[in-house]
Amino acid sequence: MNRIHKTMIMLGLVVLGAVSVEAAELADPVDMTGREIVVVNDYTSAVRVFVQDADGTVHNLGRVVRGEVSQFSAPTEILERGSFWVRIHPVMRATWDGHTNIKTRTITVTDDEQVIMWLMADLEESILEVVKE
Repeated sequence: MNRIHKTMIMLGLVVLGAVSVEAAELADPVDMTGREIVVVNDYTSAVRVFVQDADGTVHNLGRVVRGEVSQFSAPTEILERGSFWVRIHPVMRATWDGHTNIKTRTITVTDDEQVIMWLMADLEESILEVVKE
């Protein structure tokens, strides 16, 4: 748990001076690379990360264990098509336990932008950020 707090503090410092663009979307922090999807998992279990393209095709990016930060390269063909969505699915999923999947609003990024998903203990309270270099 200590590692996730240190990671969140470090990433928080990066976006400290950011200007709000839309609810939970920030821009203009320092030292970010573009065309990446970063997932900070503070959820109660591991999650699977997917990207859904404009045609509705779902692409599996990978898995992020609890308390970890993972960075995924967004497939070029998805970015070239324009808008996309990031989908998060808990790995430990049973219909009785109240786990839920989440899907972001439509995202369109440029070459100098990066997507950061901050997953919270309640997935529905997770935060999406799109940041620029």
